[in-house]
Amino acid sequence: MLGGLLPSVTIAAEPAREVAARVNDEPIYLDQVDPLVDRQLRGSRGVRRQAGGDEQVDHLRRRVLDQIIDVELLAQAGRRLEVPDTEAQIEKYVVHYRQTAERTSANLSEEQMRAAARRQVYVDAYYRHRKIGEGEVPEERIRAFYEQGKHSFSGNPSAEVRHVLVEVSPDAGAEDLDRARKRIEQARERLIKGEAFAAVAEEMSDCASAANDGELGRIDPSYMPEAFSQVAFSLPVGEISPVVQTPFGFHVLQVQERHEGGVPTYEQMHDFIQRYLRKQLRDERLAQEIATLRREARIEILLPEVQGEARTTILDRSGSQSK
Repeated sequence: MLGGLLPSVTIAAEPAREVAARVNDEPIYLDQVDPLVDRQLRGSRGVRRQAGGDEQVDHLRRRVLDQIIDVELLAQAGRRLEVPDTEAQIEKYVVHYRQTAERTSANLSEEQMRAAARRQVYVDAYYRHRKIGEGEVPEERIRAFYEQGKHSFSGNPSAEVRHVLVEVSPDAGAEDLDRARKRIEQARERLIKGEAFAAVAEEMSDCASAANDGELGRIDPSYMPEAFSQVAFSLPVGEISPVVQTPFGFHVLQVQERHEGGVPTYEQMHDFIQRYLRKQLRDERLAQEIATLRREARIEILLPEVQGEARTTILDRSGSQSK
């Protein structure tokens, strides 16, 4: 027998992945949740202040898990649709994830990146199918929003700014600083050559604003660190800034519009309000879709014990809970 000729080999079993939740019997693993929790704790001073103990961190973990569950529900709904060129779309996302992993030193396997890419393609498909991002905000709604809040818009000079950020840890060494500076200089060179700001921000920025074309919205001089604000309020509108270093890292920014203090006119506020209400409308539609998908789903929460309290909750299709 062949088996009798082979030497005896002991193979160490890989540690089992801990399941944080199941969505219609599809598992979501704790190792998908905790890296996002850690990133929020590192990246947001506000979250870090709030997460002063295990209980707060546990609440943050549950919020992150809920967000992942929402994405999984959208992806499952998207899988039921006909999606043309699925593999080609997945490959584009995989390429993007590889570049992001190299930039951020994220420890993602090829399998994890491909799974995330496939999930995102199906989320995109459902988003398009339900026309969640379509539709214009009626002009009367924009006008009403302005009239109700125009006095709250008054105040200090402000600027509409977008930027690309390459994050740098506060304790970064010379090598990390040099690598980050080279990356931001590459981003700046691409922008100066005329490449679309949104595309460069999406690919190279470590700021959450990358998902919104790099736009920070309307900021006043106290919104960002002094070095950033000095450039934002002196740079000619439309120009690409020099590299700016702040405690967050390295930035390249562009001022889209600058406003004097006082009460702005309706014309000055129109596009800003329109973008805000368009996003609000999109978020409302998405929340409605997710609520419907949740009502129709079976969701089981299996977070580990925290301070002696078991975190197991089952939501059935009728919306009732059991522990």
